[in-house]
Amino acid sequence: MSNMEKALGIIGVLVVCFIFLIVIISVSLFIGKWRAKGINPNKNFPRNPIKHCLAENQQRAINVGAILSASNSDFCDSLQTSKPKAIKTIKEILSRDWDIQSSKEAIEVLDELKYGKHHQIFNYILKNASRVLPYKEGTVDPLGLYEQIGFSLLDKRILNDYAKEVAIAEKNIHLMNDILNASSYEEAKKYQSLFGDEETFLACIKIFHLFYKQFLSYENGIKNLDLTLSDLQREGFFGSDLSELKNINTISWDMGRMVNVARYSYDAEYITENEAWEYLFFASKTCQLNYSDWTEFGKSYIVGRALWGGNTISFYLMLNMMKELKEDTTSPWKLVSLH
Repeated sequence: MSNMEKALGIIGVLVVCFIFLIVIISVSLFIGKWRAKGINPNKNFPRNPIKHCLAENQQRAINVGAILSASNSDFCDSLQTSKPKAIKTIKEILSRDWDIQSSKEAIEVLDELKYGKHHQIFNYILKNASRVLPYKEGTVDPLGLYEQIGFSLLDKRILNDYAKEVAIAEKNIHLMNDILNASSYEEAKKYQSLFGDEETFLACIKIFHLFYKQFLSYENGIKNLDLTLSDLQREGFFGSDLSELKNINTISWDMGRMVNVARYSYDAEYITENEAWEYLFFASKTCQLNYSDWTEFGKSYIVGRALWGGNTISFYLMLNMMKELKEDTTSPWKLVSLH
C-alpha cells in the first residue's frame, strides 16, 4: 500500500469519526432542547408542552393515576391530559368506557369511585382467598353471598340515606331473584304489597340491583384472581400462602381510576378545575392513609386490576408500566414521593 493510500485511509477514518461526533452532539442538543420545553424524551411519561407549575401536592395527586395515564400516554405534569384537539376523543372514551356524556353522569361515576366502587368487595375476596380459590363455576350465587356479607359492603351513602328501605329489602331478600328476573315491572309489582308504597318498592329494587352488581364483581373477581394468581406470585406480590393476600388493600384501584376520570371529565368540560382538584386531593390523601410509598400503592393497584379484568393484554401492560414508574429516573413517582 502506497503512502498516498495510507493517508487517504487515515483521512477517511477521521471524517467518519468527525461525522459521528457531530451526530452525537446534535442528538444531545436536541434532547436538551426537548427537556427545556418540558417534554420528556421517555415516551411513557409525556410532559405538557405548556408549562404548568404544579405544587407538590398537585403533582402527588396526579401521580395517583399515573399507571393508567402513562399507559394512555397522557400528560404526567398537568391537570390537562392532552392537547385541546383531543377533546373529542376524550369524550368518546368517557362515553364508551364510563357511560359519561354529561356533567351529572361524570359526578355520579366519580362519587361511585370515591365511595368504593370495587375495592370493598375486592378486599373481601382477598381476605377469603384461601376459601374461594380455585374458582369453580356455579359455586356462588347472590343469596349465598348475602348470607356472608348482607348489604354491609354497599355504598355507605345508600346505607345511610335509605336505612329504612335497606331494612325492608333485607326482610324480603328471598324475593330478590324473582323481582330482578321479572320479565316486566308490572310482573314485579305483584310483590309490592310486601314492601309498602311504590316509592319504597322502587328504592328496594334499586338496593337489590346494586347488590346484584356487587355479586357480579365478586364472582368475576374470584375468576380473574384465579387467572392471574400465578403471574402475581411470579412477580413477588405474594407467596404460595394465600393468607398473605388479606393484607392487600385495593382502594388504590378505585382512587387511581377516579383521578383519571376526573382529569378526563375536566378536559371534556363536564366538571370545573376546582371540582377536579377536589377529587384528586381526596384520592392522594386516601392513598397516603393506606400506603407507605408508591411501591406498595403500585402493587395493590395491579392486584385490583387483576381482580377487575383478569389476564388480558392490558393487565400485563399496566404491570410493566408500574415497574417503569418505580424504576425509571424520569418517572413522575421519582419526582414526588407519596409522603
